[in-house]
Amino acid sequence: MVAGECGPDVVTIRVHDHNGERTMSRIRRTMRMSTLYRTYAHRKGVERDALLFLLYRDPLDEHETADTFLEYLIDGDTIVI
Repeated sequence: MVAGECGPDVVTIRVHDHNGERTMSRIRRTMRMSTLYRTYAHRKGVERDALLFLLYRDPLDEHETADTFLEYLIDGDTIVI
């Protein structure tokens, strides 16, 4: 596998916050979004409940997985906070 290339069970996403900062994350398609949310909040030093994650202006349910959003979420997509 070439550096920067993901396997079929991994998707690379960008998290874009209100300050314009972008963070890239690789997540397994079966991982619950709550894991991404907790990790992101911890890195930023904020409470998880203070953040709202959106994909194409729709809130993402933290109990869902990337597979749930496959028809919308593609490798390299951006999630906005």
